[in-house]
Amino acid sequence: TPGNYCLGVQYLHGSDPNYLDTYSSSAAGECFTVTPAAPSLATLVSSSSIAVGQTVTDHATVSGPTGAPTPTGMVDFYLCSGTTSGCPKVGAQFLDSRTLSSGSATSGTFGSTLTPGNYCLGVQYLHGSDPNYLDTYSSSAAGECFTVHGMPSISTHVSPSLTTEGQTVTDQATVS
Repeated sequence: TPGNYCLGVQYLHGSDPNYLDTYSSSAAGECFTVTPAAPSLATLVSSSSIAVGQTVTDHATVSGPTGAPTPTGMVDFYLCSGTTSGCPKVGAQFLDSRTLSSGSATSGTFGSTLTPGNYCLGVQYLHGSDPNYLDTYSSSAAGECFTVHGMPSISTHVSPSLTTEGQTVTDQATVS
């Protein structure tokens, strides 16, 4: 657990009559500080490509060093538009906040109102009352960017609109 610690040494003479039991708690060189760790933050968006009107989620896993307790606290999810190179927190749009469960959290669904383009997500771990870890932010593009594709419009035209048996009819479709 993070904090300030000092070591002491006790000598027990046992059956040696030449020495007395003694204890040394000299602070010189025997004290040290344990600081909170920077956790690892792994994130992954549920889809790298969606159509206008569809939704995505983002999943975050926060972990500490081997042997350390599982991080507790919350994660905040952020969205950046017009980019494929990550999502710096400055200028990002806040999406959602979720409590970690066994070191993981998944955002709520979002994206149904996004226009066509490129987007990336960012995730911030907030340690809350967990003294073992520091807050951290991940803006990596790896696994965190996605594209919203527009839906094409289709128009059709039949010619002629009124026909008799045996007459040729054509149908034209335009996709834009």
